[in-house]
Amino acid sequence: MKEVSNKELIEKIKGGEHVKVSPRNYKFAFRYISLIGLIICALLIANYTHFDSSSQIISENSIHGHAHLLITIKGKHIIIPAGVGLTQQVEHPDILHTHLADNEIHMEMDPPIYDKQITVGEFFKVWGQRFTKRCIFDNCTSTSLSTGGGLHFLVNGRLNNDFDKYIMRDGDEIEILFE
Repeated sequence: MKEVSNKELIEKIKGGEHVKVSPRNYKFAFRYISLIGLIICALLIANYTHFDSSSQIISENSIHGHAHLLITIKGKHIIIPAGVGLTQQVEHPDILHTHLADNEIHMEMDPPIYDKQITVGEFFKVWGQRFTKRCIFDNCTSTSLSTGGGLHFLVNGRLNNDFDKYIMRDGDEIEILFE
């Protein structure tokens, strides 16, 4: 089969002539499409593992810390299950996780550490549960804190209005109360 330049090929196609494509061109197309696929996958992974531009690096060092989270809904204490965020392949993943059903959140991560990686809201995402300023799980309120009801968020015994945006620190005692 005689090789044809790209320019000649384009002219033949424009002229309506049937052009037979060599297997070499198929290989090139396959490689090109594969490369584009790899680039798209890499961008998706980078987007998943790094946070948006409003997120800030808070540590260039590894962290290993723990926060205790107590959740009480209408007087009932909620136990956070063991193994939240864990996979069978990784004992200490680079995300928030629990080991035991003791309501202790483990923060064991390699740098860079972004602020949004260690928020209470991020833990709830890893857990697959809902937590916002108005809702905990399926319990939502429109009641303001001043009326005494609703959703309360405390850190180390003090009311805190950051809720899901709160950046956890080693040793934090976090309490979520829904009345």
